[in-house]
Amino acid sequence: MRILSRLSITVLALLCISPLFAQNSNNGSIRNISVYGDEDRKDYFEVDRTMKAFADSTVALFRDEDLFFDKTNNVYRMIRWIKLGIKRNLKKSERFYDQPSASQCSGALVGDDMIFTAGHCAVGYMACRNIKIVFGYAVKKKNFFPTSFSAENVYSCKERIAYSDDGSRDYVTRFTTSYTLFVS
Repeated sequence: MRILSRLSITVLALLCISPLFAQNSNNGSIRNISVYGDEDRKDYFEVDRTMKAFADSTVALFRDEDLFFDKTNNVYRMIRWIKLGIKRNLKKSERFYDQPSASQCSGALVGDDMIFTAGHCAVGYMACRNIKIVFGYAVKKKNFFPTSFSAENVYSCKERIAYSDDGSRDYVTRFTTSYTLFVS
């Protein structure tokens, strides 16, 4: 009876979560659905002034090794990037498929020189000493996808100032300009 009960619970669970997956017509693999309900996501250039102000307080976190500093033009250029559609296994017809994706994580400004990000964004290869913090990583004009950033919008991580290693692993990070030498 116990085995039958566990089997029933397993089958019921599978039936409940099966709508959360969709068949990809390109290669027959199963992929997670990332948008539930109406597809109403918008790019930066499509939103009003208020939403742009919110977006301007967010950052993209890049690995140092994924950006190159072009001294002549005072910009950082993405060295490695992949189409978002390929990275996230989207259908070619889906919005945002062709947009470049190179950032590893995101964060939000919570103080004059502090950002908040998820714990996995500040450890290992994404440790403070290995990341660049980029403001303004957004599609600001239709069909113009950013692959470089003005140096004035790129910062280095100075220190990880608050964190937890108890499993919740949320972080607050202090940053400094990319021209300042720092020790992490």
